[in-house]
Amino acid sequence: MTDEELLKVLELWEQWLMESPIHQNDEYKEQIDELFRCWYEKRFKEKEVPSPDTPISMMFHSFIGAIEIYKKNLEN
Repeated sequence: MTDEELLKVLELWEQWLMESPIHQNDEYKEQIDELFRCWYEKRFKEKEVPSPDTPISMMFHSFIGAIEIYKKNLEN
């Protein structure tokens, strides 16, 4: 996934969250911010993303994974 594609994916994720009642919860907001930070570090600095052990983290990993699978299928 290119940097530009990743940024588009993160924009879609952010848009989905903003339309969801989840973003109103400060605890989830902190988890979401942490996931974005860690994902950015993994992508650009090769650090590890937290495991999907919370509902928000699971959704984030699923969202990113689904986009990557979709992109891979488009390439084939």
